Formats: sequence, structure tokens, C-alpha cells
Amino acid sequence: MQDKFIASLDLISVIIPVYNAESKIKRCIDSVVSQTYTCLQIILIDDGSTDDSLKICKDYEQVDERIIVIKQENGGVGKARNTGLNRATGMYICFVDADDYLLKDCIETLYIDLISNECDISACNHYCESRGRRKTHKELSSIYSSTDAIKMMWHNRIIPVASWAKLFKEQLWNNVRFPECYAGEDYATIYKSFLNAQKIFYNGCPKYIYCYDKNSISNSFLEKKIELLYVAERVVADCSKHYEFLETSAKTKGVDIAFQCLCQMNEKLYKKYSKRVLGVIYKYRRVVFVDRDVRVKSLVAVLLSYINPMIVRKLYRIRWRDDANC
Repeated sequence: MQDKFIASLDLISVIIPVYNAESKIKRCIDSVVSQTYTCLQIILIDDGSTDDSLKICKDYEQVDERIIVIKQENGGVGKARNTGLNRATGMYICFVDADDYLLKDCIETLYIDLISNECDISACNHYCESRGRRKTHKELSSIYSSTDAIKMMWHNRIIPVASWAKLFKEQLWNNVRFPECYAGEDYATIYKSFLNAQKIFYNGCPKYIYCYDKNSISNSFLEKKIELLYVAERVVADCSKHYEFLETSAKTKGVDIAFQCLCQMNEKLYKKYSKRVLGVIYKYRRVVFVDRDVRVKSLVAVLLSYINPMIVRKLYRIRWRDDANC
């Protein structure tokens, strides 16, 4: 670590929700306890696991005094993160998913970026890893206002709509908590913490490894994605009422989610949810034409939807990203 930061290390609370992650949680915890930044409070929240996840976490707690293990009944990742936030005592907050892991200097990099650039949030690029293969997108480092950063997240540019790969000042979460009753907890929450910030620094060097299996998109996974449509409408309503400057971007994000669902659904799910998905597209698609930040792919999809949405489904089914973070 750079010498000028050694004398005044601040405590960083690392919050890791754990649910039936026995096959991956060791890799995750090992990557956190071996960070070059050592002044950590590591909070592991077992969310009612039915495998050996809790035992593994408790084993680590016995050998590393920085680790705190909390057991709770299954309530979802939002509730687990809230439990972690309520227990955290650090000046800064960092979230890690149990399936993922960090490069050794990830937290140090986030910390130095935040301090040296006098920002409220620092974020870094990430690798997407599937079946042992990694990929990333080359990005430039830069400082953004909270509004610009939110718009970039919602347009799938640079900063992902995720709690991970970021370091937050603790006070940004004073009046913000994750929803505990539905999917899309990051989408419904992260923008609120960003609105409490003044400046966000983004580091284009990947330091976080986001792990997913692109070949295991199940019906239950897709149905959870369809739940994001309900979250999208909640976010639009919130922006319409409190943050009009974000309303256009929120509606464009809703259309993007609807197109992802349209293109990824199998025929069974299409018959069940097509009315709902198409309803969101029809409701918000006009706004896309006045959104100066819209992606070309989204604009083309909207134009084609005026001819026939099934054209979008056929043309984009293979090309639309399986995951918005990769």
C-alpha cells in the first residue's frame, strides 16, 4: 500500500450475504481475508442455508478475528445486506457476492481512489467469469456526478447496476436500505445511495471477478428477471415524484429490461408473460426517442417494435446479452 495511506487506515465493513454457497464461499472469503488492505470488518450473513455454508463461515470466524458470522432465517439477499448494514461499524461499506471473488488489491484500490480523488463512492471495472474463462470491457477511469453515474448505470454503460465492485462512505446508507420482499434489490436501491453522493470515481482497471454460468439460465431465473419489470415501474414512479431529472433514464431502463425479457423467454414463458412485457415496452418506448444517452441497440429495438415486436425477439434473441453486467 502507498506509504501516505499506511498511517491512517480506516475501517471498511465488507458485507457478504451467503445462501447455499458451499461450493464457492471459500474462494470468496479467501479473496477477502487476503486483501492488501487489512483494516476490515468482514460480515458474513448466512441467510438460512441448508448446506454447509454456515459451518464453513464459522470455521473462518474461529481463525480470523475480523470476521463476524450472523445467522438468520431465509429472507433474501436484500434482507441479508440490511442485516449487514445494521451491524457494520466501518467508515466505509463494501459489498461482495458469495459467488464472486476479488483480486488482492481490490479494496485497497477502491479506498485509495476514493480518498485521493475526494469522492463519496469509488467503483472499479470487473471481469466476467464463466466456466473458468474471463472477459472484460476496456474502460477509462473518470470522475462523475451522481446524476451522470446513475444514467450510465441505467444505460448499461461502464458502471453496472450492482452493489459490488464499489466502496461507499457509510453515511450514504443512513436513510437507504434494500427491499426485502422482491427481486431487483440492487436496481431498486443503488441509485438512492448514489443520489446521496456528490462525486463518484470509476477506475477502468478490473479488480472484481463477477461469476456466472451463461449456460444455466433457468425458467426461475427468467421469472425473476421478469419481476424486474415491477421494480422498473416502482423506480419510474419514484423518479417521477422525487427526481424528475432521472425520469427519462428510468423509463428507458424499463424498456431495456422488457426487451431483455422478450428476447430471452422460451415459448412457455412468452405465453405466460408476453402481455406484461409488451405492456412495458408500449408504455415507455416513446421516451427512448428523447433520451440523449440511449444505446443504439435499444433505439433500433424500439423502432422495430413499432413494426412488430416479434421482429426484435427473432433478431436479438442471440445477440442480446445474457447478463447486463457482462
